[in-house]
Amino acid sequence: MKNLSKRVWACMLALMLVVGLMPTTVDANENVTSISNLEELIAFRDAVNSGVDYAGKTVVLLADIDMSGVDWSVNIGDDCNFTFDGTFDGNGHTIKNLNSTETAQKGDGYVCTGLFGAIYGSASVKNLTLENVNINAGAYTGNNVAALVGFAYNATGTISNVKVTGTINAEDISGVGAIVGYVYN
Repeated sequence: MKNLSKRVWACMLALMLVVGLMPTTVDANENVTSISNLEELIAFRDAVNSGVDYAGKTVVLLADIDMSGVDWSVNIGDDCNFTFDGTFDGNGHTIKNLNSTETAQKGDGYVCTGLFGAIYGSASVKNLTLENVNINAGAYTGNNVAALVGFAYNATGTISNVKVTGTINAEDISGVGAIVGYVYN
């Protein structure tokens, strides 16, 4: 009976450890959203782009993410229509091989290109490295392009401890930069 009790406790402890290691899904109803892999980053992007409000919420990166083979032409904060307005904490992790070939033609309106196409208000991004970024933005004066944030609108937040390496190809662009392309207050 004593051995059975130990086995039951051992199984319960193992189950709790496994459940604790399961990735957190993206749910903006919680105050903290954790992202552990590329699929969760895409789900977070899609949530922001569908209008989910992250104001007052924090998104934390729990692992390095390799975006090789993904065309990030749909950004977090897609084309300035929806913006991210929370805190994104890279937690010291790296997103590498971000690739975007987004281009716009005259009449398309603003196109905001970067990991975040657009952020708003008190949005903050911190503790993140973007490595080997490759953005080809084309030529149109409505574009705002950067590796991290294409367009910061009514920006009162902060960007801190962010590092970027890579290449941005753009011409005749409204705003271009490594970290932020254009800030409008």
